Amino acid sequence: MACDGVFDVMSDQECIDFVVKKYKEVSGEKASTDDMATATDGGKSEAGRDQYLATALARALVQEAIRRSTRDNVTAVVAIL
Repeated sequence: MACDGVFDVMSDQECIDFVVKKYKEVSGEKASTDDMATATDGGKSEAGRDQYLATALARALVQEAIRRSTRDNVTAVVAIL
């Protein structure tokens, strides 16, 4: 889910492709201590890992919209289902 600041510079399909690609990249990386500290249980459980991944993906999507010079507010939420 994202606001129009993302969709002003990316199509629906571009967002999907971007998040799927980043998911594959991020899920294979070891999380940094700072990122894992934001997870409810320090990322030790599957839920903590999913929270880390969702946060990392949302941040990456927002950063990509900013990199593409969006002129609107930018917010994104990613849910791992």
